[in-house]
Amino acid sequence: MESKRKWRKALAVAALATFVVGSTAAFESDSSAAQPNTKQGAVKDYLPLGDAALPEHRTVEHPAQGVNITSVYRGFADRKAFFTVTVASVKDRDTAVKMTDLLKKAGLDARMETLTERAPDDPAEGPLGYRVRVGMFNEKDSATEMVNKIKEANIVVNGSKLGGSVQYSGEDGGATTGPWEVRILTIDPKQYRGELQVALATPDGTGSETVSSIVKRTGALIGTNASYFVTKDSNGTTGDVAGLSMINGRLISEAVNNTGSFILSNLNGQGAKIEKLSTEISVHSSDGSSEIIDGINRKPGLILNCGGVNDTPINQPKHDFLCTDSDEIIYFTKDFGRSAEAGVGVQVNLDKNGKVLSLAEERGGTIPEEGIILQGIGKGADWLRRHAKVGLKLKIDQEVNTADGKPLQINKHTSIVSGGPLLLKDGKPVVDAKAEGFDWPESTFYYDFGVRRHPRTIAGKTPDGKIIIVVADGRLPGVAAGLNFKEEVELMKSLGVSDAVNLDGGGSSTFVGPDGLRGHPSDGQERPTGDALLVIPALQKNSK
Repeated sequence: MESKRKWRKALAVAALATFVVGSTAAFESDSSAAQPNTKQGAVKDYLPLGDAALPEHRTVEHPAQGVNITSVYRGFADRKAFFTVTVASVKDRDTAVKMTDLLKKAGLDARMETLTERAPDDPAEGPLGYRVRVGMFNEKDSATEMVNKIKEANIVVNGSKLGGSVQYSGEDGGATTGPWEVRILTIDPKQYRGELQVALATPDGTGSETVSSIVKRTGALIGTNASYFVTKDSNGTTGDVAGLSMINGRLISEAVNNTGSFILSNLNGQGAKIEKLSTEISVHSSDGSSEIIDGINRKPGLILNCGGVNDTPINQPKHDFLCTDSDEIIYFTKDFGRSAEAGVGVQVNLDKNGKVLSLAEERGGTIPEEGIILQGIGKGADWLRRHAKVGLKLKIDQEVNTADGKPLQINKHTSIVSGGPLLLKDGKPVVDAKAEGFDWPESTFYYDFGVRRHPRTIAGKTPDGKIIIVVADGRLPGVAAGLNFKEEVELMKSLGVSDAVNLDGGGSSTFVGPDGLRGHPSDGQERPTGDALLVIPALQKNSK
């Protein structure tokens, strides 16, 4: 009991210091919980993370009318947690047994653990897989030394030399005391007079940029990270949103079909929706021929997270997996940046009316301020050669469809960020991780991504129209435990949310408040992202 009192005092001091030291923002602060009251019942006065008796401290700020920031510090360092070395997580039990036996013969303290939890929409039964681990250590450095010992043992299984990575047991997904560090942004469109916007990284749309930089550049009051995106050129175009992106009615990136998205239809966020969305895009020549367009504003042939058209090896969503397609047509707009991707293939330049101005047997060059560029590779290049000759006109049709196949209603203010999986729909859990590509049949990816705790960013809405955006720090032993899918669902339900979607997380999860970066990015510094959700103050909006 005495230890809990000490932790309550320490957490309270730390939380208050966060909002007093170095803060020059003009906003009100109190210690009450800014939670919406909804028809779903009373909102809990604590987050449903860990045991109900865990200490929790909240600080609430009111940086603008209709906008609250609730910072929650809950729990304390898990005294039972430890560092360990995970050698491998495999589907096959015999392989796990073989690894464990060989490690033990080498004098290493190896053990095999069964991974029992499957995705809610996974019809298979039995264990998801098996994990081989070595040692239990109080210090991370000791676990790192064990990684080196495993490598020095030169154990080879199925043609691969065993190594390992350091993991913290408090992030495994089981019972823990935390601690948790969570920030909850609440926007009430009925009161808010500013704007909730989506902004691409960098001024010209090319590359990636930290949320802090985007907030400073745009003059935003608050910002968080948003969509999944390409992090390295070998997977496409760095900074490119890996999924559906729309800004002010302009389609920026095609969907990873039938995956969760956060939809803003009005400038202040009124009428926000969370839906599974898909895109259908095609090009029609004035000579009567038509063809599918595979993507927008990305490197032809590389599709991170799959879920497109004629992708190899799979058309369905597959998160963090790179699909390919050697026969594509991609179109580029000024939102991509100053120059289109260079490379082998065919490039067609169109004016603002769709008239073909030029056709070149190579890709790359300046994207016009008005008009677009079409690029083709393989059969896509062949179609352009035949049907995009100079003087012809090309018309591009594009649709954004909901899960029931109906067109999404789009206006000049519609903006969309992509994510997945959906967490809640109409107040009910709908974590269909398999359908949205977070459960790979050949591996234990679902455990690693959805059962283990990570930093998370979540978007949600309440039945009465409030918008709730949550950023939870994680992967920081003793500081912030992070969340898994189940905890995300329960947390959002406790906030009165009826519809919610998981956005990009991990090192990307970032919350920038009126006084700058809040919390602790798990990479040790802010990770540049592909886009951001921004709260734009009313004064700036009126001064445009």
